[in-house]
Amino acid sequence: MILSLLLLASLSAGAPQARPRYPAAPGVEVIKHSWHTKVRDRRLDEDPLGPTNETLERERYRRNEELRKAGQTPLEDVPKPKIWRNITRPEPAVGYFFEATVRNSGVKKIRRLVWEYVFTEPGGGGEVGYRVFESAVKLGPGKSAKVVGIVVRDVLTVAEGKAAEEAARRSRGKYTETVSVRRIVYEDGTIWDRHSK
Repeated sequence: MILSLLLLASLSAGAPQARPRYPAAPGVEVIKHSWHTKVRDRRLDEDPLGPTNETLERERYRRNEELRKAGQTPLEDVPKPKIWRNITRPEPAVGYFFEATVRNSGVKKIRRLVWEYVFTEPGGGGEVGYRVFESAVKLGPGKSAKVVGIVVRDVLTVAEGKAAEEAARRSRGKYTETVSVRRIVYEDGTIWDRHSK
């Protein structure tokens, strides 16, 4: 009996949940939306001709030795430089870029939007996942703007990042994707929130 209840609870927890129907944001239209991934090896951002940790350490040591010889107090206590090169580098990362183009079809200027990118099972099925973003905009009546939300995940290797990128590519078209606006902050300070009455 207990095993049956646990199995039922785990199945219902893992099943996609139906998303409540919220009212559309007044005066904001989502024209188009998309997402993509990009693997970035942050180690490549470093200047290959720039100073290494070893070079900087050697220069600090040299400056302090000159100060000591001149009878002045050294700026810092620096140990003699090591011969080997020991540079710690940041790990590679996978960036998920969520984009939406929105149009202000209302009469008030919009200053900020809270929006979400939602993935659901096809045919009106349950929600698979979503991401919520907040974007500062200067969106006058009749104007359009692109909003971008970014999620970055560190990975251990570039190969692992490429595998995540490939998995994302394979999932394209598998789910229904929608963008909805949760909150609008207008230039005059008023706020529309889909959860408020």
